[in-house]
Amino acid sequence: TSEAGSYSANAFGLYDMLGNASEWVEDCYVNNFTAAPTDGSPVLNGDCGQRVVRGGSWKSDAGDMRIANRRRITTNVRDSSLGFRVAADL
Repeated sequence: TSEAGSYSANAFGLYDMLGNASEWVEDCYVNNFTAAPTDGSPVLNGDCGQRVVRGGSWKSDAGDMRIANRRRITTNVRDSSLGFRVAADL
């Protein structure tokens, strides 16, 4: 891990958005993500036994180190490379 703010901000002025932990999000997994709500709300009508993890962690390949990286994982998995994506409506 690195100290917070060790790297330059991204185009949105945000720091440290990738690399420490992949992030659980609220979405249930669906194969066809184009059917997801267009307003940014979570997908809650898919396979909720498998949830979505986004981003990349310290043990991800370089190709997975992007905020849009999306994969499914069962809800009972525990791993030191997983965290939570905390979000709030503005």
